[in-house]
Amino acid sequence: MELAIPLHMKGPKAQGLSPDEKEEILTAFIQDPVLALRELLPHWFPRKMPWVHRGILALIREQSDFLLNFGPEDWRDDPDAEWTVEDLRKIESHFVFGGHKLFNVVWEGETPVQVNIMVSDKTVAVLPRGFSKTTLFKADIILDILYQEPEAKVQLYVSETGPHAAAQVNDIRMELEFNERIIEIYGKQAPERQDPQKWTDEEFETLNGMYLISRGRGGQVRGLNRASTRPGKILFDDLEDEESVATVDQRKKCKRWFMGALERSGKLIGRTKFFGLGTILHYEALIQELKKDPKWLVVEFGALDQEGAPLWAEAMDLDKIEELKTSYASRGELGVFYREVMSKMVADEDKKFRPDMIRTVVRERKEFVAVSLAMDPAISKKKGASLCAFGVVGMTAQGTLHVLEAWGKVGMSPREQIDKYFELHFQWDCTDHGIESIGYQQALIHLMQEEMFRKAKQFGTKAYFEITGILHQTDEAKHKRIEGVLQPRYASGYITHQKTFADYETALQDWPNTKADIPDVIAMAVTLLDKFAGLALDDPDTFPEDGAPIEDQVGDFRYAP
Repeated sequence: MELAIPLHMKGPKAQGLSPDEKEEILTAFIQDPVLALRELLPHWFPRKMPWVHRGILALIREQSDFLLNFGPEDWRDDPDAEWTVEDLRKIESHFVFGGHKLFNVVWEGETPVQVNIMVSDKTVAVLPRGFSKTTLFKADIILDILYQEPEAKVQLYVSETGPHAAAQVNDIRMELEFNERIIEIYGKQAPERQDPQKWTDEEFETLNGMYLISRGRGGQVRGLNRASTRPGKILFDDLEDEESVATVDQRKKCKRWFMGALERSGKLIGRTKFFGLGTILHYEALIQELKKDPKWLVVEFGALDQEGAPLWAEAMDLDKIEELKTSYASRGELGVFYREVMSKMVADEDKKFRPDMIRTVVRERKEFVAVSLAMDPAISKKKGASLCAFGVVGMTAQGTLHVLEAWGKVGMSPREQIDKYFELHFQWDCTDHGIESIGYQQALIHLMQEEMFRKAKQFGTKAYFEITGILHQTDEAKHKRIEGVLQPRYASGYITHQKTFADYETALQDWPNTKADIPDVIAMAVTLLDKFAGLALDDPDTFPEDGAPIEDQVGDFRYAP
């Protein structure tokens, strides 16, 4: 939707508005909160508002007709933006609670003509960190104040700490006090110093009689009453932090305060609207408990939508998500990544490969009786294609395994693959060699044999080695091979790593929701060493004797003469 008089709103101040023009703007803003925020708060919303934020705004404000305002949108830093029918389809398909759509679009052919919305007195929306949750709440509060929403005459805003909540209220105060667009259209809302209205970051009253109170988690909220009115709208924003979910006692304390104080701080007679925005921090966090409560409507979003597309690409695209995932995994915190970025609970005890199973020990080549080198070739350069993967694994005399190299790359040429294979062969003096064999891979083995002849001129007989063709597996068979070969050995502590292999370790911790290329090539390398397993010697440190001496077990005996 566009204003019929947009030029007045382009500068820092909407100057010289006639009464009719002002009335048109007031009506347009009430009907379309996205338009209002774009024009009144362009520094908060400089680019097109994503569909997920519009859906949340519709739930908070309990209005949906503005979602039908398709067409070009002139945002400050995104003047060529457009709100489309496809954007609305995303809202309809992704805002789901208990299997029910929260937005039901009425269609006439391919044209949406009405949007029915399911609302609740108690709603929570789960979003990843850094997805502008707080900005949405602050904007909604400003609109309530400017529109003098009767149900929100007294609002309570609660956050993790008192100072954090006060800082957000200060932002709201600054807009009401100094935003020239707001003042021109809605008039002055901030009182003067000599006025009786309170005007602090903890609490304020506007000149149009609206109240906003801020509190931190655990603060005094019961019995709040302003102008003989209890809060009619209570917003809680990232109510929990790492400290509040760190222990059982802290989690219980937060829940007791929420249920015993915050939920009882609304109106005694009439409706109080509760709306929360937050990020999952723990499997016993408050948000997880509210999901079990039938009184609460909970809608959840991770950094990827149901189709695997970025929820808000401008904030976090696929590359950024993968970068974060690798970073969390390298610190052994992949579970945190899934909670705080993907909004999923993945318990460590449910993982096939837990972080504590992965141990790093630096070893020398002489410690191994055999070293295998495996490769799973791939040549596609398309984004998302399989990696050309290499794995080097050593076996000690005691039969323990050690990953010396786990490496992969998309789009390697045959020449690069051969060069990498020989590089690893000479680096680790490999005794056993394998290449997954099918079609192109079989041809690669022949190229490898030709390369041996050329390398022999420089390295002599060390350039010659037998290559075992490893049978190509289906994806299902690869998964079984990985879980059958690697998981028991990691679980029993029989595999260690030479160094941190970020991509490989991320794939293990994320298993099975990941590419199988590198784990599978390590499993191949392990199977190449199976023939040595029967020769392994017992290591008293690895396999301590826990039985009694044989003399005590046998009893009376004598040595044969």
